[in-house]
Amino acid sequence: MLNRFAILVAVLALLVVGSGALVTSSKETISAENSARVETPVGEGVHPVLGEALAGLTLALAVALWMSKRGPLTTMAIVVIVLCAADVLLGFPQPLGADRAVLHAWLAAALFAALSACVLLTSQYWEQPPELVGDRGLRFLRPLATATPPLVLIQIVLGAMYRHKLTSVFWHMGGALVVSLATLIGAMVVIQQYPEHRSLKNSAMALMSVVLTQVAFGVTAFVLQLLDTGNALALELSTVSHVVLGNLTLASSLIFAMEVQRSVRGSVETSST
Repeated sequence: MLNRFAILVAVLALLVVGSGALVTSSKETISAENSARVETPVGEGVHPVLGEALAGLTLALAVALWMSKRGPLTTMAIVVIVLCAADVLLGFPQPLGADRAVLHAWLAAALFAALSACVLLTSQYWEQPPELVGDRGLRFLRPLATATPPLVLIQIVLGAMYRHKLTSVFWHMGGALVVSLATLIGAMVVIQQYPEHRSLKNSAMALMSVVLTQVAFGVTAFVLQLLDTGNALALELSTVSHVVLGNLTLASSLIFAMEVQRSVRGSVETSST
């Protein structure tokens, strides 16, 4: 029951991220068109309503996690409520300045990732003993998996800064190269070295799929802006999809890191167990 509730809250968090990205993208389109008439950005009325619903459900989930009296879940209860409270405080009142908007996007991404971790931690699968495997001499794998979520989070910040005109696109593109390289190397190593380990392989394949799709949408949005085709709908859809998939990349990288840390051990550790 708790796992299903965590899934519901995580899905709602992703919808909030998507609606927020739609509002930002619509504002950019209206500004670019220099419209003389007053227009309301798409999703501007929906985003705060979804945000309020998310805040209430996150509070309820945090209480349920705390009452479970399980160490990792009580810790996650504190994490999600702190992130949610900070994001709500930054999100009001509207409109947001560029600096606050970037922090708002950063906290929303971190909250969604934390909620995704809650989904994993409350699953029946996580309660079972892990299937331990050796690192097979690849000592960089665990540190690389641990470093990936922070790198993705930095990349999300760079993307938000670009969307709000605080930096140029080159910082975001440079970050994309670093993050893509780190995630794809980690995922490919796991897929090649542990094809028989179901959970490790699945988390690696999910991460690789999300990263490649996210990059594809990012390239599409950049090309549409560069060519200035005038197709506002295509640009908005590709931009929003890119943002949503960026958040999914963060969540996938966090779950991948949790799986690697849980299952992969050094050769000495494995031989002694």
